[in-house]
Amino acid sequence: MTINPGPIDRSVLMEQVNHQSELLWNPGGQDPPGTLNCRCRHEELTCRDPMVDERVIAIVRLLGLERLHMVPSIKLDHALITAFVERWRLETHSFHLPHGEMTIIWLEFMENLHNPPKYSWGSAALSWLYRQLCKASEKTAKQIGGALILVQLWIYARFPHMSPQKVSPPEAVYGPPPPPIPLAMKWVGAKCTKNTPTHVLSAYRNQLAMTRPDQV
Repeated sequence: MTINPGPIDRSVLMEQVNHQSELLWNPGGQDPPGTLNCRCRHEELTCRDPMVDERVIAIVRLLGLERLHMVPSIKLDHALITAFVERWRLETHSFHLPHGEMTIIWLEFMENLHNPPKYSWGSAALSWLYRQLCKASEKTAKQIGGALILVQLWIYARFPHMSPQKVSPPEAVYGPPPPPIPLAMKWVGAKCTKNTPTHVLSAYRNQLAMTRPDQV
C-alpha cells in the first residue's frame, strides 16, 4: 500500500515545495526540522515592576482592554507552537489538520472598541499574526515572532488534550465566587521551557496527526 503524504491536489497548496512540512515528508537525507525559536519578551517583562501609572491604566480601561492588561506573563512552549506552524498554510491562512482546517479567530475581545471606534484592533492583530505564521512556515525559517502568547492560548482552549491540566478549587469554598478574570489565568504556572528536547516536538506532531474531531 502506497501512502501519499499530500497534498493530493496541489492546485491550491502551490507552495508545498517551500513549506516546512516538505522536510518531514521528503527529507532528502536531511535531518527533520527542529524547534523554532519563538521570539518573546517574557524574561524582560517578568523582571519589571507591575505597571502602576494610573494615567496608562486609565487609557487601557477606556479602550476596554483592562482584562488584557491583567493577563499574566506565561512562558511560551516553543515545541507546541512549532508543531502548529508546520501545519499552517499561507495559501489558506489556516491550520491543516486530520479532521479539517482551523484558523485563529479568538480575538473578539479586541473588537468594537468605543474609543476610538474607527480602529479594528482585532483585524490588525490577526493580520500581523498571520504574516508571522506564514513566514515561519517557510522551509528555511528558524524563528517566529508576533503575538505568540495568543497562539498558545488559542491552542490550549481549542485542543484541551494538548494543554496543561489545571485544577481549580471548588466554587465558593473560599467565600463568594471571584469576579471574572482573563481565560489565560487558567494556565498560570504551566511548565513550558525554551530548551525543549526534540522528542517533545515529535510527540506534539504525533498528537496532532492523531487528533480526532471530538477532541477539538
